[in-house]
Amino acid sequence: MTDHTRLGQAFYDFTMRCGRFLIRHRIVAQLLTVTWGLLGAAIGLIEMLIVLLLPKKKGFGVFNGFPYVMFGMNWGGLEGFLWFFVADGMGDAWTTHIKQHEVGHSFQNAIYGPFTPFIITIPSIIRYWARKGSRPKKSYDAIWFEGSATAIGEEYDSLCRQKKA
Repeated sequence: MTDHTRLGQAFYDFTMRCGRFLIRHRIVAQLLTVTWGLLGAAIGLIEMLIVLLLPKKKGFGVFNGFPYVMFGMNWGGLEGFLWFFVADGMGDAWTTHIKQHEVGHSFQNAIYGPFTPFIITIPSIIRYWARKGSRPKKSYDAIWFEGSATAIGEEYDSLCRQKKA
């Protein structure tokens, strides 16, 4: 990630170090999510209740221990901290990428706890909507909180695949 500011690079590096620890110690990540990250988990619970009321859910699943709900078409994903949401109709490779990315945000919640909505979730939502319909010059993962979510999610998925093999 060479295009981060110094502060962005520092956050990225810190998040990756913590994320790698939490990937290896998933129980610690889960405990942090329901204690230190309780605000994010509560927001995720509200999101889940809203989604469960939607009429056109495509299905439920579990991705490497994280439950998810598929609904809507071609919009991406949304982190619920203990679970996540992903759009249908995006193709297998892209859907797997979104699942990895959203799981990465779960680990970020365990790291940043009550600060997650303010330094990751809200900026991520704003960034998504600001980029929608435009042709941005930089990749989606160019900013530290998106890049580290993707990297952590990919590493976690890789570890889970190794354990299954």
